[in-house]
Amino acid sequence: MSAPSNAMKSVSTWKGGGLFEHAARSGIPYTTDAKMEAFPEASLQGPGPMEVLLGALSGCAGIDVVAILTKMRMRIRSMRIEVDAERRPDHPRIFTKIHMTYDVATDPPGIDKVKKAVELSGGKYCSVAGVLGASAEIAFTIRHDGQERRGVLHGEAGAPPSLEAAVELPVTGELDLHAFHPRDVAGVVGEYLLEAARKGLTEVRVVHGKGTGQQREIVKNVLEAHPAVASFRLAPADRGHWGATIVSLRRTS
Repeated sequence: MSAPSNAMKSVSTWKGGGLFEHAARSGIPYTTDAKMEAFPEASLQGPGPMEVLLGALSGCAGIDVVAILTKMRMRIRSMRIEVDAERRPDHPRIFTKIHMTYDVATDPPGIDKVKKAVELSGGKYCSVAGVLGASAEIAFTIRHDGQERRGVLHGEAGAPPSLEAAVELPVTGELDLHAFHPRDVAGVVGEYLLEAARKGLTEVRVVHGKGTGQQREIVKNVLEAHPAVASFRLAPADRGHWGATIVSLRRTS
């Protein structure tokens, strides 16, 4: 079986004024429109291209969140994603700040799992977030079961979640590094383990993935010199095997 193609194609046909009809590989047409001084009498018949881009972001991210939560065996009762954005005043008027608000209801409730799904989506899987994050800061708020969580998916200049974002991670005994850039991993792991030790945790599972081993090696170097670490070992098969490391922490007074 041949590998799937990464090529994509879209054909756009002008319908007058600022109205275009687009046809993608799916075969389902859609339109974009915009007010133009040359056609003052034309009424809008569709959203603007930049509005569609924000919808593409929430749709792309939403698909990932649904898939991840389903794998976590959580039933989604409802989900609403509201996107607010700011644009540069000069041309090209690209987005500079984007904020995504997720209102999610699941059975059973679990805001930490929802937050992990949002971070994995925006920081790793969502292609639209990757494109927009190259020029815009993308932050999020999650509202779930009467609770709220905030975080950053892409910082200034499109950086993935950094050490500042890690401070907002709930210290639960498991740190998933998939949403973080390799340059931030050492700092994220170091700070997380210090906070875990302060909270009295005796064990943390650090999920670095299998991949090329780059993340695992960074984690290993941090653990070897970390003052809060008593010992560490690769996880057993039922807890991630060589895609995760189990860290035993020293007891603090």
